Amino acid sequence: MATYYASRVSSSNTALGAVIPARASEDLVSQVAEFTVGTALSTDTIQLFTVPVGATILDLYISSGGTQGANSDSVFTVGDGSSTARFITTAGGLCLRSGGGISRMNAHAGTGYVYTAEDTIDLLVTTVGTGQTTGGVIRAMVLYAPNR
Repeated sequence: MATYYASRVSSSNTALGAVIPARASEDLVSQVAEFTVGTALSTDTIQLFTVPVGATILDLYISSGGTQGANSDSVFTVGDGSSTARFITTAGGLCLRSGGGISRMNAHAGTGYVYTAEDTIDLLVTTVGTGQTTGGVIRAMVLYAPNR
């Protein structure tokens, strides 16, 4: 199982963590990350965002233009190092299908979750569909209130 990094996480998990994104305000921070599927995903982890201590998660979206052919769909969860499905459970992680789509935070545990240590928000592919294509883009958005 490999770990990949989206555009908002460095491989060392430190370079981007201390930088407050350009859309930061006094009350809310939004981050958008993209990951282009370069090789077929196989129960892999994609680290999407680094979130700081004290961040209260308000919402999270995953979208895809389609990373599958016409066969079965890949399924995923979105969570962090402590809980791999904290934000999106397998029931909601279906936007990697052939037509693409949007998956939104659907897990009660993630709503209003407050981070007590810096962590990453990760997409974990739990079921690999057949007919997976490369070159598809997975886009993610997280909205959180920082602890100031």
